[in-house]
Amino acid sequence: MNLQEAILKRYQKKNKNLTIREISLDTKIQATRVFRIMNGAEMKISEYEIFKKKVFGESNPIEKLMFECEAKLSTSHLQEVLGFLERKISLSTYSMV
Repeated sequence: MNLQEAILKRYQKKNKNLTIREISLDTKIQATRVFRIMNGAEMKISEYEIFKKKVFGESNPIEKLMFECEAKLSTSHLQEVLGFLERKISLSTYSMV
């Protein structure tokens, strides 16, 4: 699953049963463009950011923490954090089965 599919899936989960028109009003993206996006057309970065803000709010705490880690941690500490996150993801896929 790519970033676009993931953000659309989260948006639809958060905003169940919205019509194309309602999504258009919510995001301020033209209805015809929303229709194309929902049917697989590639999003522009600005459109992705609009959907992301609708899902996570103005600041995504995970993304904010990630940028802070990149700025402040050494390469070895970043590798530790990445390893921990990968293990958590791996474990979650086993528990979902």
